[in-house]
Amino acid sequence: MEIIQTESVPLSIQKYIGPPDPRVTGWPLLKSPIPLITIFIFYIAIVIFGPKFMKNRKPYNMKYILLIYNFSQIALSSYIFKEFLVTSYISGYNWACQPVDLSLSPLAIRMASACWWFYFSKVVDLLDTVSVFFVLRKKLSQLSFLHLYHHSTMIFNWYIGTLYLPGGQGGCSWFHFQCVQSDNFYSFLL
Repeated sequence: MEIIQTESVPLSIQKYIGPPDPRVTGWPLLKSPIPLITIFIFYIAIVIFGPKFMKNRKPYNMKYILLIYNFSQIALSSYIFKEFLVTSYISGYNWACQPVDLSLSPLAIRMASACWWFYFSKVVDLLDTVSVFFVLRKKLSQLSFLHLYHHSTMIFNWYIGTLYLPGGQGGCSWFHFQCVQSDNFYSFLL
């Protein structure tokens, strides 16, 4: 088994799970787990200490910031959706089971890039959970354990998925995930 010299996965762990995909190890937020762990700790600190900070303060009016944020999220999600859909179609993906294309072909790199953008979007998603929007607006009822658990695990799951398997069935899983999320979102509107 080849050991890749990288900070993204300690050598002691690589002995058990293998080396990360060398195509992505130098990409932002994949070079080392330290930035992601730092973001996560900051996230948890805001969830814990944010309500105490806001206890005797009025909720912030963040209407315009939220509008910009939401439209940015829609644009990013639309781009990711298009990249996964178009790249998987052009590559002739099998929607039932698709191995990861580990080559340096433009389509394989494009799919790995789409996976990275989805991973990045999960990190950005912490903003809406993270108290930045919930705590500062005093919408604490939305900070449920399930919500925090979901967002906390998504960033680490996609860190590992993007580092080891950027493409293949992971890309197809993203498409299925988006369909389920959209269905859940629209059911809330009814």
